[in-house]
Amino acid sequence: MVRKTNAPKKRGRGFKPSERYTNRLNKILVEYPDGPQVLREILQNSDDSKSTEQIFILDHNSYSTDSLLEPDVDNYHNSDLKLDRYQGPALLAKNNTVFEKRDFQSLLSLANSEKRDQFDKIGVMGVGFNSIYHVTDSPSFITGDTYVILDPHEWYFDGGVEFDIVKENLVEDFPDQLAPFKISSLGISFDGSFKRFNGTMFRYPLRTKEDSRDSEIYKKIYEPEEVLDMFRIFYEKESINCLLFLKYVEKITFYELKKGATEPDLLYEIKLENAAQVREQRRLIVESIVPMMESLISGHHSDIKQLESSYVASFCRKRGVQEEESDQWLILNYLDNLLEAESYYQKTFSKSIGEHKFIPNVGLAVPLKNLESTGRLFCFLPLPISMPFLVSVHGYFANREFTKRIGWDTHPSVNMVLGQLKFCCDSVANRQPPEELKTVCDEIYKHMSKNIFEAKNNAEFNNMKRYLENKSWILCGNKFYSADKVVFRLFGEFKDKDSLIVELPIEYTSNYKTFFKDMGVRDEIGVKDLILIIKSTVEGNKDRVLLIDEIKRVIQILEQISRKQRDNKRDRNDPENADDAKAKRFSVIVDERNTHTSKNSLLSQEMVDLQGPALWIYNDVEFTDRDFRSLIKLGKGSKSNEEETIGRFGTGFNCAFHITDLPSIVSGKYIAFLDPNAKFLPAQGYPPRRRRGTRINFIEKEFKKCFSDQCYPYEAIEGCDLSKEFKGTLFRLPLRTINSARKSEISNKPVDIRKILQVFSEVRGNKEMLFLRNIESCSLFHMKNQSINKIWEANIDISDLDRKIRKSVIDKMQTYQLTIELDVNNRKALNTSEEWLLCTGGHEDIKLKQEIKQISKEIGLKVNIKNRTVIPNKSLNDFVRADELYDRNEPLFHKIFANEDKFLPLELQNRVCLEALGRIGLKRLVNQQTFIECAVEIKSQIESGEFPPGVVKDRANYL
Repeated sequence: MVRKTNAPKKRGRGFKPSERYTNRLNKILVEYPDGPQVLREILQNSDDSKSTEQIFILDHNSYSTDSLLEPDVDNYHNSDLKLDRYQGPALLAKNNTVFEKRDFQSLLSLANSEKRDQFDKIGVMGVGFNSIYHVTDSPSFITGDTYVILDPHEWYFDGGVEFDIVKENLVEDFPDQLAPFKISSLGISFDGSFKRFNGTMFRYPLRTKEDSRDSEIYKKIYEPEEVLDMFRIFYEKESINCLLFLKYVEKITFYELKKGATEPDLLYEIKLENAAQVREQRRLIVESIVPMMESLISGHHSDIKQLESSYVASFCRKRGVQEEESDQWLILNYLDNLLEAESYYQKTFSKSIGEHKFIPNVGLAVPLKNLESTGRLFCFLPLPISMPFLVSVHGYFANREFTKRIGWDTHPSVNMVLGQLKFCCDSVANRQPPEELKTVCDEIYKHMSKNIFEAKNNAEFNNMKRYLENKSWILCGNKFYSADKVVFRLFGEFKDKDSLIVELPIEYTSNYKTFFKDMGVRDEIGVKDLILIIKSTVEGNKDRVLLIDEIKRVIQILEQISRKQRDNKRDRNDPENADDAKAKRFSVIVDERNTHTSKNSLLSQEMVDLQGPALWIYNDVEFTDRDFRSLIKLGKGSKSNEEETIGRFGTGFNCAFHITDLPSIVSGKYIAFLDPNAKFLPAQGYPPRRRRGTRINFIEKEFKKCFSDQCYPYEAIEGCDLSKEFKGTLFRLPLRTINSARKSEISNKPVDIRKILQVFSEVRGNKEMLFLRNIESCSLFHMKNQSINKIWEANIDISDLDRKIRKSVIDKMQTYQLTIELDVNNRKALNTSEEWLLCTGGHEDIKLKQEIKQISKEIGLKVNIKNRTVIPNKSLNDFVRADELYDRNEPLFHKIFANEDKFLPLELQNRVCLEALGRIGLKRLVNQQTFIECAVEIKSQIESGEFPPGVVKDRANYL
């Protein structure tokens, strides 16, 4: 049955593209992404039309078909194709600008956009609008007084038709045709007459099952629920991003017009809150490009200049009636010299920048409330390309249609880094606030240290060092200084703002000390510097009478010079950096609690399995940035060049992965998670990907407030409260369960907490502390509920003088004594008090070098004299046999107890060669003469009465 209408034929004007393009549309849609990308294209077109508002509506209603336009195509009555098929549910898109003549022309030219030569508009490919055919087969729209229907199949109107609504009396004659556009609250209202609409509203009838059967464009059926899902994904993942680099759109809203309703319900809203304040800066470049490009083309180059704009944009979001927290973004835009860009492209590609819109316009955006978020790549709108940066980058990227990846220089050259550094220095000279440069400079120093200095690229490093010699490049406070004017330690009297010598900021010392030292930063101020400071006091007038404060300052400097001269005569054998700030207290807590009953506020749902039993390790010293970085250097220790530290092999912490898949660390104001499997931390970025580790400032991010269930296990341990700084370092190693072992790529063995408790109960730290340099308290606790029970505790009692000797590392032989008290809970019979006499040191350097070199020839060792290390390159058959040693069974130490029983009459600690699995190679590696000298020294002190009699005195009989 064919529905009759009262409409005379041949109304309207033909609106037919130059070609029938259903097949071409089909090919475009196969390549062009579906989903929220459709909304982004609509948004881009609205911004090009200088609209300030974009509204999307999902309309569930079906409208009357009694008075519809009658199609012009002759075979309409002879087919099953009915125009009323488009009166059902639809997606509507409204903005607040009226179509211009060129906009109509663009719709008629597939892939041949009229915006190609409009330099203030984004579109260039001409295919953006056509993405809407994912959803519909026949879009229509009202703009001003005009109503247009597009008919790519040429089923009804030979490609399309355009009407003048007022002149052709569409409202009076065909009210049902325009009824789907009638939404009073959105500005379209006509009861018997039509008033010019100051905006544009598109209607995209959703493709039905019937449409899909007949369509030559696309076969996908589009249900209303899919549009709602599209809205939700856009709001959750795109929203603010889509406004960052647009120039005009200030507000995006999403509505749902439910079945039977006349007014829509608000679903989502994204808004630029301070639009009035930033509007001029936001549009500065786009409104200047057109006259500047005209000047370039016409040859009048005087109007061409560089432009830059920066502002803080405040965005707010609303889900229904509930407002969400606002976000602030620092946004910077820059337009380089068009004349220089034109010259470059003509020379390099023999093309004009106007041909392909290669405009040298770039932008950066940084979220001020989340500085650790992953950035996105933009060409005004987000591109589906992952980024290695924490800042979002916008540019006119010369990517081909549908390209989803772009090459990026992740390791810039030395010259580029030096140029960036110079830009930072010049910014201070131009009175740009130093606070804005601190983060930038830190990233540059980080790159210089990690990718140039630590990469052992000597040529690039030497080039960089030569270039920066005598140049001011180190940011200290409000100024840049050259390396020779910066020291690691500066005495208090020289720390005023006018000092010629300054102290390196503590964060640079913590993170990049070795790098800055190799670049020329000295440990402390020298005599020559002090003399220069005195000279500067009378600079310009050496006969000037000094003021009282100046005289006091000169006296202080002279006293400092005197002290330095005395210090130069002292024994230089002490290590340069004392180890006084290292941890004194160490605790292990075996935690049997099961805290995963609540999982509403975890970092991710995958964390549920990790809220059960765990092993906690605590010490009373905070982690530095360097310590955090060391954790991610698997098998490469950061302490291999430090004589005063024990760790030398870089694999110590990684032993934690025997029992866990996700260790976490709380220290200071940070909590860090290590996730080698990339299975537990929440996915971030676009496309979403899971990180293998993260460090979070839990105070700034209000971590406890946001993730209370995640924080709950920590709060019963050592007073940890993730709302304030934690004075110490706390490791949490959630034990690998049967469930997590199945998924783990590290180990498939679950961990039995009873065995963990048994192992640590048997250790008892009196022996483990013997050859450590700082730890004075070691303890084990067991936790079942919220109460903690002590299993054992060992404490060292030592004098201040002996404590200093214990921490020192020198070649000179020295002895010291200490007492170790062991308290085993509920088992007084096992409590002990042991007096120990220890001897450290040995040969002088030159003798040690000769002997190690001799050993290396005999048993095949690689020798590093400077670091006192030896590396075996023979098989295990060359290692020591127990029957080659003495006949007294005592454990052999490599600082930490290495579970190997050797037959020695004394406890022995030496830098023996540990293989990766903990095996010990001695042969003649233990310097026998040194050992004998130490033993004789201990025996003589015991027999002379210099050491109090005790348990250890009996051991003199074995020497």
